[in-house]
Amino acid sequence: MYVVLSALFLWLLDITNVSKKFALGLAGFGIILYSSVQVYHVQKSLISGLIEEEQRKEAFLWLKQYKPDNIIVLDPMYKLYLNHYFKIANLNCGIYSVKIAELEYDYIVLPKSNRSQVKEQNLVLGEEMYQNDFVKIYSLIGY
Repeated sequence: MYVVLSALFLWLLDITNVSKKFALGLAGFGIILYSSVQVYHVQKSLISGLIEEEQRKEAFLWLKQYKPDNIIVLDPMYKLYLNHYFKIANLNCGIYSVKIAELEYDYIVLPKSNRSQVKEQNLVLGEEMYQNDFVKIYSLIGY
């Protein structure tokens, strides 16, 4: 991108009678403007990542207070994070991504956007117990 802009800038400099000082000032302004936009996008991405991390921790803290024996987590990233948080807290909780017939489950953690896996695994959701912007946690009636 910078190469194309530089080539265009040099071409415009050649065909116009603009002073080099003005041209360099204009180029500097363009670079600062472009960099500012990039910094804004990175900052926005970082903030949304921090918000998501905070909500993952809140979901864990909610689960932690009820000391579940087994939970089903259908979002792979949430499963990874919940495994991590339970291990750090030195708490035993079986975290599964599929239903195992021999086990009883306390809760199911579902991504807010996709509930199709509930039907695929023949799970019967109970009451909605917790939600944030990314997941909902339900009690399970049948499995």
